[in-house]
Amino acid sequence: MRFITRNDLLVAIREQHLDQLADDETGQLIDQAEAQAISCIEDHLIQRYDLGSAFEQSEEGRSATLVRWIVLITVYLIYERADEGQRPEWLEGAYKMTMQQLGLIQEGKRSVNLPLLVDSQAQPITQIRTGSLPRRSHGF
Repeated sequence: MRFITRNDLLVAIREQHLDQLADDETGQLIDQAEAQAISCIEDHLIQRYDLGSAFEQSEEGRSATLVRWIVLITVYLIYERADEGQRPEWLEGAYKMTMQQLGLIQEGKRSVNLPLLVDSQAQPITQIRTGSLPRRSHGF
C-alpha cells in the first residue's frame, strides 16, 4: 500500500473479512484497490489541490479526511469480490456520501483542508467557468 496502512483499513473492515475478501497473500488486490481509490480522488481534486504533496505526507501528517476517503473507496472496491448482497449497507451509504462530497469539491461548492495548487508567485490557482450560451427552453 502506498498511502494507507493495513491498520487504516481495519478501521472500516474486520481483519477476517479483509483477509477473506482479498484472498491474496501478496497484498496485490488491496494495492490495486487502493490505487483505483487514489485515482478516483485525483480525478475529482487534481484541478484545485496539490495532491502530490498531500500524498507525500508521513503517516502522522496525513489528512484524516483523505485517509478516510481512500479507506472507504478501497474497502468498497474490495467488496466487489464478495457475493451479491454481502456489502454492508453502511458501506454503500458511506461510499455514496464520499463520492457526493468529492463531486461538490470538484464543482467548487465545498472545500477540503488540503494544499492548494499555487502559481509561480505562490498564489492559489483558481479556475472560473463561465458560459455564454443562452438558457435553453424546452417549450415547443
